[in-house]
Amino acid sequence: MEILTSKACLSIFIAHFSHNWGNYLFLTQIPSFLKDVLHFNIKSNGFVSSIPYAASWISTTIACFLSDYVTKKTNFSRTMVRRIFSAVGHLIPAFLIIGLSFIDCSNVVLGVVILTLGVSFDAVNTGAGYLVNINDIAGPYSGILFGVSNTIATLPGILSPYIAGLMTKNHSQEEWQMVFILCSVIYIVGGLISLVLLDANIQPWAKIDQDTIKKSDLNGESI
Repeated sequence: MEILTSKACLSIFIAHFSHNWGNYLFLTQIPSFLKDVLHFNIKSNGFVSSIPYAASWISTTIACFLSDYVTKKTNFSRTMVRRIFSAVGHLIPAFLIIGLSFIDCSNVVLGVVILTLGVSFDAVNTGAGYLVNINDIAGPYSGILFGVSNTIATLPGILSPYIAGLMTKNHSQEEWQMVFILCSVIYIVGGLISLVLLDANIQPWAKIDQDTIKKSDLNGESI
């Protein structure tokens, strides 16, 4: 019960939900957007759709090393580093996706660049943001916390593509603008919550009493 009421956990749940809203939107709707608005043909659509995810792999790796470097080499606390990276992973994609909503087939290259940057910065969450924060605060209960958080964050996987489909029945740019603005608002909420509530210190409910560990070891029990 403490997990569900902890502010640190609530920040993870909200960030995970908002991140996955954008993540699933990109994952399932990029081909449709490229076809409807940027007018890519089927052959080039598949290749272009893969570019953002190749870039996101690089972004995740860089974020991992960069966050560790900042934590070790500066006076920033781990909490501050996690807040910054989680905010970056939400707020920058939020503004990029608004810009993307105004791109049409006359600016195809710019549209692909913005899309790639949006997905890349979104991936910062995975490498150094709220997702890593689960290990920071939950210790031996990280698996349980991730399970709870991922269950909540699965809802956008259902809702985001479904709502996008409802909002783009005519496949017009104006409809896609509304889809992206909604996504942007959800991103911003997640980013702001991370800036305020995210905590990288292990939580009281996650601490295991050392005497309990010693007794358990003596009895051959697992905690």
